[in-house]
Amino acid sequence: MVVYTPHDHRWLDPLLTALRAQTVGEQIELVVVCRSSTTLAAEACDFTGFGRALVVETTDDHSYVGGKIAGLLAATTPIVAFAEDHCLPEADWAERLIVAHRENWAAVCPSMTNCNPRSITSRVGFVLHWGPWTKSVPAGEMTLLAAHNTSYKRAVLLELLGELRGLLVVEHFLHAHLRELGYHLAVEPAAVVSHCNISKLRSWFWICYSGGRLYGSHRVVHESLSVWQRATRIATSPLVPLVQFWRVSRQLKSSTGSMRDFVTTLPLAAMGLTVHTIGETMGYLFGEGSSEKDCEDLETSRFRDMVASDLDEVRHQMKTART
Repeated sequence: MVVYTPHDHRWLDPLLTALRAQTVGEQIELVVVCRSSTTLAAEACDFTGFGRALVVETTDDHSYVGGKIAGLLAATTPIVAFAEDHCLPEADWAERLIVAHRENWAAVCPSMTNCNPRSITSRVGFVLHWGPWTKSVPAGEMTLLAAHNTSYKRAVLLELLGELRGLLVVEHFLHAHLRELGYHLAVEPAAVVSHCNISKLRSWFWICYSGGRLYGSHRVVHESLSVWQRATRIATSPLVPLVQFWRVSRQLKSSTGSMRDFVTTLPLAAMGLTVHTIGETMGYLFGEGSSEKDCEDLETSRFRDMVASDLDEVRHQMKTART
């Protein structure tokens, strides 16, 4: 497991607690990547319960993606799982992925559950970003996997090392490239992770915009979009939220407990889809700008962008894992 953090070790406590509860903890090699072991306070990290644990420093300016690559190079296991400090695996997560990788899959992702579902913003964000990979998804081959939380056969990633930097920024383009090379990807819904979602509204709108802009700019590169193709996508962009809203609304309906809850989520979902499309259009027009750094900040500082009641829910899950 490779995890990057720009913060001190306390930000990793929820993840480490969940990992110590793993049924095959002795088979886990934990690689913590940081900008500075002093900032991390590496000597205070509790790495008990793992087969091997190490801290790796990276000086890569693109620290989030560069950190993943540094962790990949430091790892020695045949399977490498990229992780987030705010994504907490259930106790048999690692065991399930190990079994799944005995098949001929280049990459396997887990299914996702919402760690903080009380907040409307969290519920909408979870469906928009993780809807295709909920526990109800059937096991087997998929064309795209859950970004930031997928496990790979290390040898496959090392074959792509020269181009991996550009492919990992928006991980779906890595998945598309693997399929072009003839590799197969799968989801294992029995391997479950509980994802902490942004619940502060301003931060959530910002990640919708920044994520959209990052996607649009990298789509231009990876799909070699001509000026005409970009112009066509920009012209048709008002239709994109409408098409996506139909899919998202069905997922929201199935994930909410009552009709009232469902109705209250719809306006926010429509706004989030619209903001993401605006960001994507800006990516087509002006490139990524600061969107990669903005996304990195939002992805690595999640507990800053959650309301107090949601943080209490995370603490409750940590206590349950310890028990």
